[in-house]
Amino acid sequence: MKKRIQLTSLLLALLMVLPACSKDEGTSGETTPVETQNDITVETEPAPDVRANHLDALPDDLDFGGMAINCLFRGVASMAEGTNGGYWITNDVCGTDNVGDIVSDLVWERNNSVADRLNVDLQWTASEGGSLKNDITVYKNVVMSSDDTFDYFLATGNTSAGQGMNPYMRDISSIPYVNWESPWWWQFANKALSLDGKAMHFVVGDMLLTNLAQTCIMFFNKSMYTDVYGDADEVYKMVLDGTFTIDNLSTLIAGAYQDVNGDGMADENDTYGLLWSENQYEELAGWAMSLNMDLYQRDADGVLTITMNNERTVTSIEKVYALMNENAGSFIGKGSIADQAVLFTEDASLFLAARMISATDSSMREMESEYGLIPMPKLDEKQDMYYAGVHESGTVLCVPKSTAENKIEAVGAVLEALCGEAHRTYMDAFLETAMKTKYSRDEMSGQCIDLIMAGLTKNTLDEYNLYFSGLITACIYNPMKSDPSSFASTFQSNIAKAETSWAQALEDMKNQ
Repeated sequence: MKKRIQLTSLLLALLMVLPACSKDEGTSGETTPVETQNDITVETEPAPDVRANHLDALPDDLDFGGMAINCLFRGVASMAEGTNGGYWITNDVCGTDNVGDIVSDLVWERNNSVADRLNVDLQWTASEGGSLKNDITVYKNVVMSSDDTFDYFLATGNTSAGQGMNPYMRDISSIPYVNWESPWWWQFANKALSLDGKAMHFVVGDMLLTNLAQTCIMFFNKSMYTDVYGDADEVYKMVLDGTFTIDNLSTLIAGAYQDVNGDGMADENDTYGLLWSENQYEELAGWAMSLNMDLYQRDADGVLTITMNNERTVTSIEKVYALMNENAGSFIGKGSIADQAVLFTEDASLFLAARMISATDSSMREMESEYGLIPMPKLDEKQDMYYAGVHESGTVLCVPKSTAENKIEAVGAVLEALCGEAHRTYMDAFLETAMKTKYSRDEMSGQCIDLIMAGLTKNTLDEYNLYFSGLITACIYNPMKSDPSSFASTFQSNIAKAETSWAQALEDMKNQ
């Protein structure tokens, strides 16, 4: 593998002065930087909240003798060659060799650094499935046949974790050298991905940037806001004051509608306050998490209890339904949320609820009107913070039980090192350089990105919708779409089946 130490060294020097954007409590480095003031040398401790100072606990003398560690990833072979592939493969798997993009170049650096440090040969094999459905078949065939060719998987969450593969995966938290308390493992997400609240068969960490890209946020057209309401900074003030609620958003959306063609009918030729995708399911998962709906609870032993039959759930469903179906400024368009994002860039809507990855699209970067990035709204001002749902289509990491026993220690060390290296280098590059500079238009969006990062969350019922017999779709998303009054009866009709299905999934995991 090629070495490009200069880029990494320069970035590390830069990151020492960048503030961390999360509340990680990592171990600071052992070295002590020196400041010189008027010829007086003062020793200072490194700031513990700076990611570059968070060192891992891997032994310095680890050497795996050039052992090949092979990752099976969703995609095609040309992706690993850096010649093809979307955002997720470039920034989760292989990166790019010095093409000028600071994030993808650092992914390449990460891989080379870890390979050299541990003396391993990192190899990448594409699933070549051609579709999400076919890809999961490839993964299942590997684990069912006890094929030990692959040492770990990078898969899509909603086509792996939720598809009955848990019994065939190792508990990553028990693999040697994986330090579960390290700040680069996303504890909130990994608890949501755990069936029993203890075993971690599918995990998320800093090495998987797609999960940030798949975070649900809002975009707003600053130029349009100025034309309709005045100073666009009012939106930022509302967010920072903690008063950006679904009710306040609804008012802004309603007032933004304009019958552009004057035909007296709301159609695709008009201008709106908020655009929705054709089936709305992609957005609804984000809404359910942003409103902090009380859908389930886990006790100290990890046992999950469904708690969605409550007033907060009903209120949230009613407000989202009204926003989508009864607000004059809302419009359900044709196609996916990506299609609506293109319309947003053409000044067709004041707001857009989408994933953070939309900011990287060429249409958004070329948008002539100014836009801002903000979190999804709260249910009310009493809500403690803004929550940002990480969509279940993000990348998950898993280690099959078929992995050869003589490789397990090396696999654990590689995963810990990859996540740690990512945490120390390109996490800040992604947030500070890419999101706050390259893909944002102003400083206030950067402050909002900090709020979004502080409220990252996932939902177990969503991740394991199949294991719950589609409970969240039937009881939450469908009533949000079409009939809020159906929640109570639908819940009563589905809860017993969901609980039985979940209990069976836990039993299957224990017996495998």
